[in-house]
Formats: sequence, C-alpha cells, structure tokens
Amino acid sequence: MLKPSEINALFDPDLPGPSFWEQQYPARQLPVGAEVTRFCPSPTGHAHIGGIHVAAIDAAIARQSGGVYFVRIEDTDQAREVEGAVDRFDRAFRHFGVASDETDSTGLYGPYTQSRRARIYQTYVRELMRQGRAYPCFATKDDLEALRADQLAKKVPSGYYGE
Repeated sequence: MLKPSEINALFDPDLPGPSFWEQQYPARQLPVGAEVTRFCPSPTGHAHIGGIHVAAIDAAIARQSGGVYFVRIEDTDQAREVEGAVDRFDRAFRHFGVASDETDSTGLYGPYTQSRRARIYQTYVRELMRQGRAYPCFATKDDLEALRADQLAKKVPSGYYGE
C-alpha cells in the first residue's frame, strides 16, 4: 500500500473530497420506486437499431416509474471517436423518442459526457487508494498485451491481477 503522501502526489492538490461531489449531486427527489436509467453510446460510429432498442427500454423504465432517463456519452476511447457521431446520436434519439430528459443545459447532474467527469472519478479513485481498496497500475500497453497472450496460451482467464 502506498503512503498517504505518495497517494496525494498522484493527484491534483486542488482535487475536492467526496463531500464536495455529494453536495454537488445530492440524492434526487423522486417518487418511491422511480428509476434513473441511462444509455451510454460510444461515439465510434453510427447509431444502430440495437442501441436505439436498448435506449427505448431504458427510457420507458424511467418514464413509467416517474424517474429520469439520460444519455451519457462514453467518449473515453477518443482514438476511435468518429467526428459528428454525437450529433447523429442526438438526431436518432430524438427521431425515435428517446432523447434525454436531462442534458448539460437542462440537468443538474451533468456533465453527461464521460471524459468531462474525470475530476469526480479522480476524487473517488484517490479515496479508494487512501482506504487501501485500489492501487495504481504502471503496466504498459505492451506489458498487458504480453500478459494476455500468455494467459490465452495457458487457457486461463485473462485479466490483470496486480502482480
């Protein structure tokens, strides 16, 4: 386990603590049994009917229960991102009646784009590290590919187990 000073050195010193985010995003005031659902497309191509189908189910569950449905763009694979994909998603979702109930301009729980939520996630990663429940991984992409190839050759489940 890393020392607290080592953990702190990995993060922006101005990173807020969990209580900041818990005040920023308080529990939603929704009816009992209301569901908050979301669909998270990756902007690496076009919207397809399978995604629209899943989004429709998510929206129906939220709306029928008195809850909230939103789209959160999963843009963390930016190397494969296709220009204009998010706009095409928005048009398709509106066309099929599965547009978000909340957006960056209308919702209180945004941003609704994964990469723009990095500070929130960093806060909780730091907290988990402080609790000894997470650790940094310094394996390179090549290290991980070699590990995976070795595991596949040995016919064992692939994964990184912190060795």
